[in-house]
Amino acid sequence: MKILYLRFSFTNEDGEEVDISFGSDENEVFKTGESATQFPQEYIFESDTERFHLIDTPGIGDSRGIDQDKKNFANTLDFLQCFDKISAVVVLLKPNNARLTVAFKFCVLELLTHLHKSLVSNIMFAFTNSRGTFYRPGDTLPALKKLLNEKQISIDVSKENYFCFDNEAFRFLACKKKGEEFTQREIDLYSESWVQSRETTLKLLARVLGLKPHDTKETLSLNEARNYIIALSKPMGEAVDLINRNLKAIEDRRKEVAGCEQNIKTFEAQLKFTGYELKIEKLDYPMTVCTSEGCKKYENI
Repeated sequence: MKILYLRFSFTNEDGEEVDISFGSDENEVFKTGESATQFPQEYIFESDTERFHLIDTPGIGDSRGIDQDKKNFANTLDFLQCFDKISAVVVLLKPNNARLTVAFKFCVLELLTHLHKSLVSNIMFAFTNSRGTFYRPGDTLPALKKLLNEKQISIDVSKENYFCFDNEAFRFLACKKKGEEFTQREIDLYSESWVQSRETTLKLLARVLGLKPHDTKETLSLNEARNYIIALSKPMGEAVDLINRNLKAIEDRRKEVAGCEQNIKTFEAQLKFTGYELKIEKLDYPMTVCTSEGCKKYENI
């Protein structure tokens, strides 16, 4: 079992800023705008009767750009090849996104484009930092419903399928471990938050256990086909462009020939046609990649 890494800044009663960290993980990088999780990471939690495998993945909307998001998705899909089944996909959202911003739309829709339609019934939503919205989804839920309705995406957004947490109680315990002092009122407040989030977590896990697991190969096959289509789009586009250029050249020659008088030499000159074709360049090395388990390995980058 691996402890999740946590780091944040805490201001004590004297107004001094204290850096609080819990655990250690080079996979977690806390830079403004960048996804904290750099590479998919598996965490295992055990209860008396069950073992849960939580896969923490990089977020969407990285400040380094769309190319970085593509790399994050590719890394996640590669990581999922290690698992035959996926019980659930939990989408983490903050409860204060009242508007359908470009960033909000991109994050939600970009995620869904990488998931197979049979996984829809296994998608759930979790709203973090929700104590300020009374442990409810706040303004984000109406915006989410509107987006899904506009795109005609049938995902359950009922109260049985979303869960509201707040990790402030865990931060409180991290601060206590570092020797920070709190009033009894604050202790009672964070204790209540802990109970609330614990109960919600148990509800989420119970729902996960009640779902039919998704066959991971379906999502992987979807993305493989999607990548093939994207890769073929450029050469196919170039081929179509050449075909159109050739058709136009032929039509131009036809009109020129039709306009010729009974002059044989002029007619013969117009019969010449310059066409275009794709040039195939053979490489000195193959571009095939073996995906056998014995030929590949996973590395944190």
